[in-house]
Amino acid sequence: MGAHLDEGRMQRLLHGQANPAELAQIRAHLAMCVRCTQRVREWTPLFPEAADVLPVGERLPPPLPGV
Repeated sequence: MGAHLDEGRMQRLLHGQANPAELAQIRAHLAMCVRCTQRVREWTPLFPEAADVLPVGERLPPPLPGV
């Protein structure tokens, strides 16, 4: 993967449309790219499934019940 996640790839990730090979590429990229990791993390409140591709230390804790 090149420089950063492009908008198309980001949209497929957020909407659960990235295929397994693309998800593997995204995970590898996020493991090395702070900027893209931050972009994905910013969207996880609206697209919580996207947090699955974040490096473990970058994942936000789940919300507390009733909060």
